[in-house]
Amino acid sequence: MEKYKIVILIPARNEFKTLNIILNRLIKKNYYILLVDDASNDDTLKIKYQKNLIILRNKKKIGYENTLKKGFEYIKKIKVFSHIITFDADGEHKITDLKKFNKFLNYDLVIGKRDKTNRILERIISYVFFKKYKLYDPLSGFKMYSLRALYNFNKDLYLTDLTKKIVKNKRLNFINININTQKRKGDPKVGGSCKVNLKLIKILNYIIFN
Repeated sequence: MEKYKIVILIPARNEFKTLNIILNRLIKKNYYILLVDDASNDDTLKIKYQKNLIILRNKKKIGYENTLKKGFEYIKKIKVFSHIITFDADGEHKITDLKKFNKFLNYDLVIGKRDKTNRILERIISYVFFKKYKLYDPLSGFKMYSLRALYNFNKDLYLTDLTKKIVKNKRLNFINININTQKRKGDPKVGGSCKVNLKLIKILNYIIFN
């Protein structure tokens, strides 16, 4: 089977309006895409498998992190890609920034450092993480991983522990690149403000004390 370099992994739940635009643009640019649908009940169900697009559907909602994990495991099993780029379905990321990652295929982790974040706590976490590990924005949903860099991770930490494991492994290398963000369409799919802020506090404690 032919070996490809990059696959775009998109976790999605009820984000058809932006997702459909993203998929159409990616397909036109000949990207390989794995869409993992987290039990959506909107028109996401109408999206069909086609050339360069594979779709996995969760029978019930399992959440953002577990949906990503399902995508990681699927890609590792088919063994035709060397790198995975995670790309959110809410329209926040710019497709034009994808080409920036192509220059860094010799890295195991490339984090797209956002030009702006949604919450003050995210900026604090980014600062603290940089002070400890010389890498900004561990909460960015726009990252590239080499297949060898994928570990198990805690579903309550927005993959921050996965990022931490990678940067602490002396055999792996990592880097930040700058990306631009757009205003998200609709409400965030990770929960309400109180729930998200509590989770961010938990992540901050994890970074500082573990």
